[in-house]
Amino acid sequence: MKLSAFIDTRRANKNGRYPVKIRIKEGNNYVCISLGIDAIEHEFDNLTGQFIVTKENKQNAIRYNNTITSEYVLLMDIIKENEKKGARLSPNKLKQLYMQPKNTKEVSFNDYFRSFINNKTEKGTKAIYITTLNMIEELYSTTLYFEDINHSWLEGYERKMKAKGLSVNYISIQLRNIRAVFNNAIDNEVASLNIYPFRRFKIKTEQTRKRNIAIEEIRALFNYQGNEYQMWAIDMAKLIFFFIGINVKDLFLLSTFENGYAVYRRAKTKTIYKIRIEPEAEAILQKYRLPDGQYTFQRQFLFHQAFIKKINKYLKEITTGVKFRSPIEEYKKKTPILPHITTYTLRHTWATIAADLEIPKETIAAALGHSQNTVTDIYINFNQKKIDEANRKVIDAVMGKDVKE
Repeated sequence: MKLSAFIDTRRANKNGRYPVKIRIKEGNNYVCISLGIDAIEHEFDNLTGQFIVTKENKQNAIRYNNTITSEYVLLMDIIKENEKKGARLSPNKLKQLYMQPKNTKEVSFNDYFRSFINNKTEKGTKAIYITTLNMIEELYSTTLYFEDINHSWLEGYERKMKAKGLSVNYISIQLRNIRAVFNNAIDNEVASLNIYPFRRFKIKTEQTRKRNIAIEEIRALFNYQGNEYQMWAIDMAKLIFFFIGINVKDLFLLSTFENGYAVYRRAKTKTIYKIRIEPEAEAILQKYRLPDGQYTFQRQFLFHQAFIKKINKYLKEITTGVKFRSPIEEYKKKTPILPHITTYTLRHTWATIAADLEIPKETIAAALGHSQNTVTDIYINFNQKKIDEANRKVIDAVMGKDVKE
């Protein structure tokens, strides 16, 4: 029986990398075992079955080579144990014995988690999983294995996070991340399905508070007069709102305009979406438009994260001191402070105002670019005119214009 590690170049993952596997071969029969690690072609030497160690990848390459070696040793130990018993193993039987729960302890959960993170292409997604792994390693100083992540461990992990004062929904994100890694390990045959710990463990969530603000409050924000930086943040807030609560990353990358519409692929759902450019939005775009068609806010920042951070910084600065008066409060002579507003508040507020104006729920969902959830939805070519009319109605309500029925 021959064992050999190789890079499987038949199908790359999203990151353009290929899985590293061990082939177990005897005669014309063979099976493959995925190791949960990957590489690009020039990083791996199929002749030696090892990663090529360079200055750039030294730390990861050495760790991965150690993993490959340890898996070789494990497989050889299984072969030797069965030879002592007089049992002859086929490649398939050896793989079955290798995948039994007792053998999962040879694969570190921590290392597999890091490999899982490395396969993620989105920086935001990577950051979320890094936070989870850091939390695990903060709470558990020893190396963990898939066999350790059982029902009892999950309950203990949940208790430890609650003791740190973390919210139920934050804890649920961490647990879902662990579940995603475990499912991935099972799919790659690194962990065994019969030790899966989430069958009886329920991940708890709770309803979050609504993030919208009242129509009087968003009017007060839009009418605020401040310094140059604050007015820039308000312009960006208006633009987000006039574009139906557009995701800030999508706004930052916006570059295509066709027949009076902003056209883009949503970063979250990867679907093509378009919004009619209302006069209020066009006035702001014109204010920041450069001769080459880009916008100053796209040139000021290298990444969308910095753009979001700057908007929220000045919105927070504004909303710690802005006072407004609704007609009733004017009568009562009360001057409440605006609540804290972020770019995400604007999306929720657009939806809430639309609902208050009795715009149908289906139209609101389509306007917000929510993904299709039912088979029926797939066959509905939603009328763009309904979305355009809904946005115009919401903007008119906020800007104090007569709302057409």
